[in-house]
Amino acid sequence: MTKGSDFGRGLVICLVKFSEHFMYLYYNWDVRVKHQIEFDKMFYKKYKEYSPPKDYNKYAISNIITNWANGASDHLYEIEVPKGRQWSKIRKKVEELQDKGLDMGHGAGFMNVKEYTRKDVDYLMELTREIALDVDKIIGLEPEMGDY
Repeated sequence: MTKGSDFGRGLVICLVKFSEHFMYLYYNWDVRVKHQIEFDKMFYKKYKEYSPPKDYNKYAISNIITNWANGASDHLYEIEVPKGRQWSKIRKKVEELQDKGLDMGHGAGFMNVKEYTRKDVDYLMELTREIALDVDKIIGLEPEMGDY
């Protein structure tokens, strides 16, 4: 028996828990960006020793995405892929999801070394969908994403 997990362990459960965060990111997007810009401007006005960003909009979007990824990517720490050659394609995609997601939330993004856009998040979402479809194929299903 293995010890407990804070953020989930396995393949499907970690994908599900990670993907649950996507809906929270885009909810009330425009309002959140506006509030983040207001906060950032207040911060840089108060703390003059820090250089303000060149583009507050891009900076705000990147901050929102980084904060989102900080929570969402926790579910990627213990994501697992079964052993075996048939899982190689999925293993490669999961490693990419882990690397990009964790870097966004706990690495370059968290350290403000890189700016992220919605395009970066859309890539993670698409990669998550691809992995889910590939899992269905491996277990013998004929998956279809659907129109809606």
